[in-house]
Amino acid sequence: MFNSIQKEFNQIINRGLDRTLRLAVTGLSRSGKTAFITSLVNQLLNINSMDNSHLPLFEAARNQSIIG
Repeated sequence: MFNSIQKEFNQIINRGLDRTLRLAVTGLSRSGKTAFITSLVNQLLNINSMDNSHLPLFEAARNQSIIG
């Protein structure tokens, strides 16, 4: 019983420390999903080379924690 509680506690801690951002984009055919993703990735990749005015509230981009 103690092992299961400890395992559950460790899972909760790991979830809290996980800094991975997962994004799902859904939509009908030809609704602009690819255009949206391409634009978002472009903005995120160039956020630090500009004056930081793009996506100012996106903390992961501002802190350079995006993997890719």
